[in-house]
Order: sequence, then C-alpha cells, then structure tokens
Amino acid sequence: MWSVMGGLVRMWTRVEVQTDDLQVWVGWQEDVGRGHEEEGRGDDIAALEGGEAEGRQNEVLLGDMGTGKTSLVLRFVKGQFFEHQEPTIGAAFFTQILSLSEATVKFDIWDTAGQERYHSLAPMYYRGAAAALVVYDIASMDTFARAKKWVQELKRQGNPNLVMALVANKCDLEPSREVETEEGLQYSQDNDMFFIEASAKAALNVNELFYEIGKFAFLCFIEKLWYNLQRQLDKFHLLT
Repeated sequence: MWSVMGGLVRMWTRVEVQTDDLQVWVGWQEDVGRGHEEEGRGDDIAALEGGEAEGRQNEVLLGDMGTGKTSLVLRFVKGQFFEHQEPTIGAAFFTQILSLSEATVKFDIWDTAGQERYHSLAPMYYRGAAAALVVYDIASMDTFARAKKWVQELKRQGNPNLVMALVANKCDLEPSREVETEEGLQYSQDNDMFFIEASAKAALNVNELFYEIGKFAFLCFIEKLWYNLQRQLDKFHLLT
C-alpha cells in the first residue's frame, strides 16, 4: 500500500493508523496530499481520499442474560443458531471480516456475560471498544430496563467516541412482545444511538446490524482522523 510521513504521499508503503479503539491501514495514490503525525502520538497518519483502507474494530455486546447476545454473534460470524445456548461465562471472543463500501473491516467482538456476578468485568471490554451493542429481548420489559442502565453506564465510563447501538432482539416473538418498537426507537433517539430490531433465530437484520454499526464507527473514526490531520497541516503551513 502507501504512506504519509510529514510530506508528500509516497506509493507502495504500508502504514498503520491506530488508536485505543480502532486500527486502520490506509492506501493513497502518489503525490495527492500531505500528512503529518497526529498530535501526541507516534503513529503514521494517512488520509483516505482516492485510496483504499483496511480496518480493525473492537466491538462489545452488553445486555441481560438470555437476551440472545451470543446467538446474534454466532449468527453473524458462523451463520449458526442453537435453540438452547449455554450462558456465557465471563466473556467470549469472536472475529469476523466484513467488506464495507469504504473499507474492509475486521471485527474483534467481545460477547460479555449477562449474569450480574460478571458485571464488574464489563469495563475491561467496553472501555477499549469502538462500538457497543446493547441488547434486550422484546418479550421482556425487564431486559429493556436493564439495557437502559447499560447505556447510562457507557455514557459515564465508556470511550467518549463510542458508537452505541440499541438492539431489540427476538423479534420473532411478536405475540409475546412487551417492549413496543416505538419505545426502543424513542429511547435510542434520545440517546443518539443506532436502533434496530433483529432476530438471531430467524436470521433477521443480523448482518445488517453489524454492517451498519461497523460502517458508522469506521466513518466516525475517519472524521476524527481528518480533523487531527487538518490541525497538523495547519501547524505545518504556519511553520513553512
């Protein structure tokens, strides 16, 4: 690929842009712009216009026990669903590669346990995440109330640039619904979250969920990257 090191972009050199929550490898064509190191970091930074990119993104799933977090991940990663899924102990780790129109993104996904005794472990996973998927069961109002508590905890303690999604799972249980679509949608809008109703069992909106949240988190990162680049370019022009 290509890189930028404080001057004109040069072809065929691979660079890595990395923050606590996302890695990006960037490609550009020769002599199309200038770049500089991000303030306070030693990483090489490259802009994206006209180039190619690969990303690595950390995601975490949070929610009450039995909401189907593991089933959502298994459906996305392996295309599998098990009617009787064993509860997660601590956390489980999955990876998946997804081709977005903007980039190829490798997802590192942490599926956290929903049992209360594992709650204290959750910050280990969400503090380094680019995106958090907060899951509830549409057939259980209690899990929706618990999801709201997770959202508030993420706002207090999570990454300030964290992208959050509210996932209404098990929409195949429509006859038993306790949480109306409008309730979840309104709460997500009030808290600047992405919202989707899905069913791991019926394979409904699962891939769409990860695609959209991955795309949004990646674009948010690139927007932040451009901002930092522009600041450095402004400083560079003042010095030249």
